[in-house]
Amino acid sequence: MLGSIRNFSTSIYAKILLGIVIIPFVFWGMGSSLSGGSKNIIVKIDKEKYTIDHFGNFIKSNANSKITSEQVDGLLTAFISEKIIEKEINYFKIKL
Repeated sequence: MLGSIRNFSTSIYAKILLGIVIIPFVFWGMGSSLSGGSKNIIVKIDKEKYTIDHFGNFIKSNANSKITSEQVDGLLTAFISEKIIEKEINYFKIKL
């Protein structure tokens, strides 16, 4: 089994296959799959995405002292609730 793989790796077909795999990376790179994407998104409500920065600002404005890991869950729930309520206020055009 290893012998057949070794023989294939030295053949012209293996070099062509390797070239087919390498050429797109040379010309187009990895694109946004490594640099962007949705890795910093905490929650997506409708089409609006909220990032770690939004949540960090929410924590800074609502937490007065050092927070524990149990409090982070509660703060995340409060953050999502606040954003959903803001969406509902805008949708129904509620004015207080």
